[in-house]
Amino acid sequence: MKQFMSICSRKYFLGIIIMIWVFSSFANQSASSAETSSGVKTNTNPYNSKVLVIYKSGTDQYLDIYQNFKQSYLLNTQVMALNDNQILTVSLAGFDTVYPDTSLLTSPNLNQIRDMLITYVSNGGCLFLENEWAGVFPSEFTGVESFSQNNDRKRNFSYPQASYNLKQLQLVIKGTLDNFTDYKREDLKSLQFNQFKTKEASSLVNINNNSLIAVNKYKNGWVCICSSLLPNNERITGFDLRAKQGNQGFFDFSLATANYYIRNEFLAFSMKEKYGFVLKKIFGPYGRPAMAWQNHYEALGSIKDKEMIKWIDLLKNYNEIPSFTLIRSSYEWGQWQTDLTLHINKGSANKPIFEGEGAESYYSSGKRIDGSSDHITFGDYPVYKSLADPITLPYRAYPTVADYDGDMGKDLIVGAPDGKLYLLKNTGTPQNPCFTDKIELTLNDSKSAIVSRYAAPFNYDFNKDGLFDLIVGDGDGFISVFINKGKPNKPSFDQPFKLKDSSGHPIKVNSCSAPFMGDIDGDGTDDLIIGDTYGSVSLYKGSAKGFTYQSLAINLGQNSDRYSAPAIIDWNKDGKNDILIGVNSGVIKIFINDGKAFNFTGTIEGETYNPNGTHSLIGGHNSVPLITDWNADGLNDLIVGQLEFGIPYDIDGSFFKYKSELTEILNYAQKYSIPVNPHFSTHVYKNSQQEETELELHKKAFQAYNLPWISLGTNQHTGRINAFDPQQTFKNELASGIWWNFFFTPPNNPGTPRDSKEFLWTTPFLLSNRENTSYPLMFSPSPNLFFYPNVYKSLSSLDMPITYYEHIDYRFSKPAAFNELKKEAEFLNKTRDNENYNFMTEEQMAKSFINTFFSKADVLLEDKQLIIKGNVNDVPALAGEYKGTLGLKFEKGEKLKNTKVVTTSPIHFEKGDSLYFAATNEVKIMFDGEIKSDFYLERVNVPITLDYTSNVTRIEFLSAGMQQVKLFSLDELQIKGTDIEVLREGKHYIITHYGPPMVIEISN
Repeated sequence: MKQFMSICSRKYFLGIIIMIWVFSSFANQSASSAETSSGVKTNTNPYNSKVLVIYKSGTDQYLDIYQNFKQSYLLNTQVMALNDNQILTVSLAGFDTVYPDTSLLTSPNLNQIRDMLITYVSNGGCLFLENEWAGVFPSEFTGVESFSQNNDRKRNFSYPQASYNLKQLQLVIKGTLDNFTDYKREDLKSLQFNQFKTKEASSLVNINNNSLIAVNKYKNGWVCICSSLLPNNERITGFDLRAKQGNQGFFDFSLATANYYIRNEFLAFSMKEKYGFVLKKIFGPYGRPAMAWQNHYEALGSIKDKEMIKWIDLLKNYNEIPSFTLIRSSYEWGQWQTDLTLHINKGSANKPIFEGEGAESYYSSGKRIDGSSDHITFGDYPVYKSLADPITLPYRAYPTVADYDGDMGKDLIVGAPDGKLYLLKNTGTPQNPCFTDKIELTLNDSKSAIVSRYAAPFNYDFNKDGLFDLIVGDGDGFISVFINKGKPNKPSFDQPFKLKDSSGHPIKVNSCSAPFMGDIDGDGTDDLIIGDTYGSVSLYKGSAKGFTYQSLAINLGQNSDRYSAPAIIDWNKDGKNDILIGVNSGVIKIFINDGKAFNFTGTIEGETYNPNGTHSLIGGHNSVPLITDWNADGLNDLIVGQLEFGIPYDIDGSFFKYKSELTEILNYAQKYSIPVNPHFSTHVYKNSQQEETELELHKKAFQAYNLPWISLGTNQHTGRINAFDPQQTFKNELASGIWWNFFFTPPNNPGTPRDSKEFLWTTPFLLSNRENTSYPLMFSPSPNLFFYPNVYKSLSSLDMPITYYEHIDYRFSKPAAFNELKKEAEFLNKTRDNENYNFMTEEQMAKSFINTFFSKADVLLEDKQLIIKGNVNDVPALAGEYKGTLGLKFEKGEKLKNTKVVTTSPIHFEKGDSLYFAATNEVKIMFDGEIKSDFYLERVNVPITLDYTSNVTRIEFLSAGMQQVKLFSLDELQIKGTDIEVLREGKHYIITHYGPPMVIEISN
């Protein structure tokens, strides 16, 4: 980026920068001296911070610490890890901070290492000790004594006055505990941690006059001693997402971020002691943190109503830009529908094998039985229910197989919740059945074939005339018989009558009767078994006299489940008929006949795991098993009637009705250069091959809409990643070209991003593999502002980036939901303006983060100034156009607290005692100097080139989307550019543009 040029006259250049040096008596002080009168260390060596982590050989818990420093936001940080044997031959003198891992406490070299650490601190080093080190060092070294267990569950913290160099570390601690007290109080109450009395040490946080974290000056160095409260190791906090200390449960983003900042702020303290200041990298371009929206786009109704377009337009009112991830298969939220799925037997007659979940199963399993133009469903659940909500009504598709028209094909007759019966006519072949859309069955008087509710048909030749009849259960518990008076190729049903037992009484169960006919005991006579609402199975023994109730010896167990749907089949091929029972939970239970009773032996299983982590075939709720040789290969296959959640429509599939709407939506996003990334769907038990297949299908769907599949990011649909190996999902995404992921729920984490206390604080990080960093780049949404409003004060005070997750689906037609959207947009707008954040897309944010992580800077420390030049040699290509947009924070130490600090950087911003600035080309930071600027930039959200010709300042924006710059000018400005919005606030101007890269010209 070209620097502003110093011109002698403001009338020729409104952005003139006049440097007026105010030198003191030590202006001629030698630059090679160890420390100047200003208190700043000067040397010709590179500015850097060096950290040593020491651990016991053969252990790996040190990696959490190492990974925190490996990805430090402090400029030019170098970290080394040495084990307890290696350390004995190394001098500690060159390290700014040493952090011994608690694994050393069982090292045979503990005493030697302890003595080395005491010597290191005595000579000026900074040592960080976690709680377990408390009894290892003498009290005069740590400055504390009298360690005890804290038993006060009120958890009321106080914060003594801290020294200037420790204020930022205390700010992190206070922000953490304030937010945890506000929103994680129950977690705090359950934590066990020590407290201690201080002697010479300065406490940073107290509880009931006892300290939890203290820093002690020992001879020439410093020791920080902590309780086990912070840093906290009760949960997984390493950037590899792996447990290392016992039962840590799950990755807690809040604790991981708190640990990361506490450790790095102690390192920052050591830099202030060493140099008199510290330089921190900012997660955003040119020295201001990044802010973005995160919008998952998935609902059918939202696509139909083109709500993405409405959202883009709404955000333009706030000068904000959305970020979208698009699902591969759209569905309606909260909608459960009755349908049928097919499971082909891949095994043998004696040992059936079913696949389970396929590529198109989504929330179900098996393959849906569809019509020619749409999914075939038989009624929707009457109320909105989320996936995890209990289903209490017996809604289900209830199938039976019959050759309806005498063509030797397998047709299906299906009972629906409204009591009607439907025909699915097979127009295919025995090996490849194919169905028309459902046809409502009627009687010979043209009236509907219907029962009271919840029709449960079974195909049975009741009067033995060679024609199939139907016996149908209903919601009242009765069984109706529909006699077929037609012909083999043209059925015709009479008005039904109630089935009676041998005594002439109507056969009835409590409710929701589900009949099945078959020879239950092998006597050659068909019997009647009936499922019911409460999960029982009743037996009516068949004989020449009719049906007689008889107790059925079936061991249902204590948790029999509701809405039983039985089927009779010799499942294990031992010559005795067994019973399969579908139930409300969605599984199909197997009861094997041992000759005396029917005993539960498990459920029908598939090869793959289901979302619950078992192999049971589950397609939803209220399963109904139907055994038939579907593909005419001599093996029994399985059809399941059920109630399925969110029946999906592939956006590139023939059933998807809103292709034109989606095309219009995507074109509109493209008009404003808004990228659309994949909203990847998996669940915690899918294997690697399943994930790879899903990613390929997602890629194919994107290609159908000409959406690029190059250098992508994603947000997990529902947050789910693999439970067995969290890195499996990320590795598969990376192999598919997805290198950042900003929405995921770590395995076993009870919460969800944004809405749960485990995600109060979030920081970006690169997925680690032991001591190496890799990809993807990880991040998570900031907390729900309606639930956790106080957190945002902490986030902004620490310059943490913010991405805010919100679903826009169904929001624009609901006034209350729409008003919430506007409140969120207003909140982010206010935060951006008050705290000077840079609003951008998540894709731009990811690129900026990569630039931040890998950027370094060459820093020359002179007597009265720093000369800083950004170094992008290690920045990978993934940073894209954001390569070279490094922004730094100059944070004063004690030695400079009363010193005025200014910069030559054309992009800078002052906040409190700190100076934020762009560090691209060579810039200077000057102490006790003055730069009078008529014109400078405070923030800009995209990469720019900055040029001056004649009396015009030319800013070229190099990234598409929304471009925004905030600048300061003493003079009134004329600003030219195509389709720009200019907002003036006193001497500040905010210029905004939507679309491709462009140029603005500024003059006075």
